Amino acid sequence: ELDAARLAEFQRLDSNSDGRLTRAEIVAARGEAAAARFGELDANRDGFVTRPEFLAAGRAIFRAADANADGKLSFEEFARTGRR
Repeated sequence: ELDAARLAEFQRLDSNSDGRLTRAEIVAARGEAAAARFGELDANRDGFVTRPEFLAAGRAIFRAADANADGKLSFEEFARTGRR
């Protein structure tokens, strides 16, 4: 479920459909505050966020939120993430 949602979000953000996100695409879709995380998403520091990088970031957020490591997020775990 997480990967499917992340892929849909990636496609929404990828305004030119080239399979990679630029900082400008993220700013256009989510605003400057969201683009501040661009450096975290761009794992190989090539100036683009690829689908694998975007998925890996989502999985890392999930793992960090899954306090009891059961592979599921309770409402409380989800609420603590502060993300949508």
